[in-house]
Amino acid sequence: MDKPNRKTITIKINGNEEAYINEKKKEIKEGKTETGEEAAPLLIESAASKEKQEESFEWVIPSGEVSSFEKESVFVSSSLQKKKINRNERIFQKVFVSIITAVLVGAGFWYIAFRTITASDAPTVNTTAPPIEDGRAAQQTSKVNLPPVNLFFVQGGVFSNREAAEAARDDFASKGFPAIAVSDGDKTYVALFASDSLENAKAIGKTYKDQGIDVYWKELTFAGGETKLSAEDAKVVETGAAFYQTLTVAATQHKLGSTQADKEAIETDLKELLAMEAKDENVSKMVVSLKEAAELLISGELSEKAIAQVQSQLLQFVSMYEQLKS
Repeated sequence: MDKPNRKTITIKINGNEEAYINEKKKEIKEGKTETGEEAAPLLIESAASKEKQEESFEWVIPSGEVSSFEKESVFVSSSLQKKKINRNERIFQKVFVSIITAVLVGAGFWYIAFRTITASDAPTVNTTAPPIEDGRAAQQTSKVNLPPVNLFFVQGGVFSNREAAEAARDDFASKGFPAIAVSDGDKTYVALFASDSLENAKAIGKTYKDQGIDVYWKELTFAGGETKLSAEDAKVVETGAAFYQTLTVAATQHKLGSTQADKEAIETDLKELLAMEAKDENVSKMVVSLKEAAELLISGELSEKAIAQVQSQLLQFVSMYEQLKS
């Protein structure tokens, strides 16, 4: 008897084929033979046993591959974790910014309060400008020492009080003789002529004696001393004192009949003095006196009247120099 055709299903798993007899399985399960007769129990059991053997196989899934479901699960889990981390970072940033802002605002309020308190406790500063004297702003001065000045002069008298000396000075002036009163300690002298040396003062004194005037010759040193002048004005006075000595040499030569005065040296020293700016009023007058005396001496041969004018300016310089002492 021919074997019936069987329809088989082949499953290929991991490169191995497995056949499954579909029709025969069905007939055996129903308990029928090909002729339609009921099969014997033994045959059914045998077929069933065979079927179990044919049906039994193992599903082998490669361990190296990951199903798409597992991949998606991993991806979703990773995405959720990243979102959670980003959310935590944003929360931390907001908290950090809030803390920094609060600290800055608090520090600002503290600084404003501190400035307000210290400003209210600070002493009041007087910013009032100093008063103006004689139309000019008062200058800040400090004490400086004036240089010493040596005087060799024809003396018209010596007095124990200044009032008597000033009266004698005025008497000489009324007679056409320039004169000043200068003090040294407790004595006041009347000076008639400023010379460059004691010997020349003695020689010039004889010319006064010839006119019937009782005179002497005297050497006197002004020690200078402290004065309240600015440094600039003190420098002008120092330069003027040196220029005064130069002018006494020329004035003495003219009085004794010599015209050999060093005009070039006088002109140079005069330019240096005039280039300096004197701010004190008395210092400015001293510069003017020296200037007028110098201009007369460099003008040429001088008459007795011009010589007297030179002496008047030189003696005026000495008198104002004495007044600068504090």
